[in-house]
Amino acid sequence: MAWSFLLITLLTACNKQNELFTTASLSDYFPLQVGKYITYNLDSTVYINFGQKDTVVKYQVKDSIDAQITDNIGRPAYCIERYIRKDATPQSCLTPNMQKKIIA
Repeated sequence: MAWSFLLITLLTACNKQNELFTTASLSDYFPLQVGKYITYNLDSTVYINFGQKDTVVKYQVKDSIDAQITDNIGRPAYCIERYIRKDATPQSCLTPNMQKKIIA
């Protein structure tokens, strides 16, 4: 009796099933087109004098797709330019901060 239960369990438990996992396209989250940009309003809490005083620093970051390029093995890539505005007021200037490359 126990052997037949074990045999039935083993035979029915070993079915191969393939599941197809689908997700949204990467371009839905980050559209890669030259000229597109996104601006982030950021803040950081900075502790001064070993935690005796804290202050909040606010700034803005803008990521802009600057150009479409080709990498060294021929894949399409994009050059992302990051700008930063130190005090998050519209009167201050965005200054270039860094550059990134994204392979599409």
